[in-house]
Amino acid sequence: MATRSKEEKFQCLNCPMCLDVLCNATFLSCGHSFCRGCLEAYDKQLKDLNHIVCPVCRKSTKLDQERVAGLTPNFLAKGLKDLLKVDVIAQSQEDDLSSKFCSLHSNVYKDIYCQPCGEFICLTCFIDSHQGHKIKKQEELEKELKTKRDALLEKSTTRKARFEQCLSEALLQRDVMNSHLSGLEREVRDTFAIKVVALQQNEEELLEKIEGIRKDLDKQLEGCIYRCTEVIGKISSSVKLLTHHASKPLDHDIIKADQLRCADLEDSLMKVTDEESTTRVEEIRRNVQFCPAGDELLALGCIDVSVNDIENNSSHNTTDDAVVSEEAGGPPASSLETVNATQHVKTTGRKHRRNKRGRKQQVCKNDSGIPETVLNNSMSIVRTRAFPLDKRRLFGLAALSEDAVVIGYGEDRIGCDRFTLSGDEGPYLGSEVGDVYDVAFLSGGRTVISKEGDEFVIYNTISGSSSGKRYALRPSGGLVRVSTDQHDNIYAVNNNPVICVFDGSNPNPQRVVRTGNIRPQQICVTRTGIMITSTGTGNFTPSTVTVFDREGRVGPSIIATNQNEYVYATVDNLDRVLVAIVGSLSDTLSLTRYRLQGIQPIEEVRFQLLRMPGQNKLGLSGTMFHIVSLSPNMIAVVFQNCLSFIQLGM
Repeated sequence: MATRSKEEKFQCLNCPMCLDVLCNATFLSCGHSFCRGCLEAYDKQLKDLNHIVCPVCRKSTKLDQERVAGLTPNFLAKGLKDLLKVDVIAQSQEDDLSSKFCSLHSNVYKDIYCQPCGEFICLTCFIDSHQGHKIKKQEELEKELKTKRDALLEKSTTRKARFEQCLSEALLQRDVMNSHLSGLEREVRDTFAIKVVALQQNEEELLEKIEGIRKDLDKQLEGCIYRCTEVIGKISSSVKLLTHHASKPLDHDIIKADQLRCADLEDSLMKVTDEESTTRVEEIRRNVQFCPAGDELLALGCIDVSVNDIENNSSHNTTDDAVVSEEAGGPPASSLETVNATQHVKTTGRKHRRNKRGRKQQVCKNDSGIPETVLNNSMSIVRTRAFPLDKRRLFGLAALSEDAVVIGYGEDRIGCDRFTLSGDEGPYLGSEVGDVYDVAFLSGGRTVISKEGDEFVIYNTISGSSSGKRYALRPSGGLVRVSTDQHDNIYAVNNNPVICVFDGSNPNPQRVVRTGNIRPQQICVTRTGIMITSTGTGNFTPSTVTVFDREGRVGPSIIATNQNEYVYATVDNLDRVLVAIVGSLSDTLSLTRYRLQGIQPIEEVRFQLLRMPGQNKLGLSGTMFHIVSLSPNMIAVVFQNCLSFIQLGM
């Protein structure tokens, strides 16, 4: 007879209500047994009745005051349950014991494991049907399993610790990454805010320049309108009076009055109409254009005026504001030329964009897509403008914007010109300023012009006139070189051991800084007023670049290594000093960038040597080299007879 399962044995002791084995079995009068807990739960639903109805046969059982607790327990069911538990345990132990014996050979243990068949067999089974199979004893298999289990547990502990460490590092890196990227987001927003402010300032400047042009042209038109209105009024008055008297009999008084009126009318009719003013204003209005800036510049653009027929128009500007005092010298500037000088070109539209695309194609030649001109500490010439050496020498160099410079020509040619990175060029100031040996810029459209000898003047490009003051350096020396700072102070040197500082309102120096045995030939100034001088190719060797503070305290000098080597300096808009070294018989430019720690220059970057065009190795004149910074990664250099725009590696 087959052995009954555990479920079959306990089925007769199941509660009809919960279908589980009876727990605290309790009789009803009908003979059915239930769990006491099930009956109590059932009775709560019928607590208003004095009896309970059997859920199986529907017979009623009387209840006393104790309700279900007063019903008789079924001790027989409880005893049977305990006996069945003991029987089940014994049956389980018997099953476990029987599983260790072979089902075919009941008296023999199954203690051999057949690997191909994947089952435990007895020795008799091996002899009968498993000959040739690879086998293992159960003890050996248990030992291998224990060894493998212990190794896996040990490895699991190690690997789990490694994964936990990796998880910890990943969580930490996620926090660090989020913190870093959040910082980058703040930097981007801060930079955006700064650039927005810069663009807003550029917008204000452009609108101010447009308003300046409007006022200048409106002033000319107002003069014309006033004169025309006055003449028209006189003509109308005279014609009205004469017409009125023509219908009356003439007497002596009317005859005298008409004679005077006729004379006045003849004078009015002789007045010349000022058609030239309206024509000139119309021409300027047509030529005024907005030139958007290139994509590489943080600027909106500029207001440009065409320079056509400037010389023809210069004789027509007769406004009082354009008169230059006899003390300053020089004829007035034309309004067209004045506006053109004020509104310098940062870029010139389509031509600039074509040139820019060409430059991008030239400089982007590496696999990374980064322009080679900004890799490492390299220098690369972006644009060169050559001049005939025997006809035009280059004197003075000043940064007009981030992509434009102004150059003077000394006695070789009057006036000065503007040159841009995109290749555009044109007059900045014309013949009215005379010879230009050096240039610097002040606020309000004013330009400092160094003249021949020991003097310089301030020329107002908006009003088209000089300030009327001549600023002279004493004692006399070489040509005056000038520089300005953010407070509109003018710094001037002339190869004498002094630096003269002018505030612009007084022709006499506000301060004089003694330089000892150093005779500056060129000068540049930081935003904080630190002065950097260069003796250039003066008669005093060796050539030096020296730093002075506002009180005249001197810092270390950067000195040329031999008498054929010369050093020059400029300051970028981050107040870093760029020192150029050139040789009298060399066409190579060496450039080093320093940061200032007080008045101590600390070397930052030494750029790669760059071969320059235009040097004929016949000797470098002291007026033949100038350097100026346009932006942190762009400089302009005048070397012999060439102007070069040079891009610096980042």
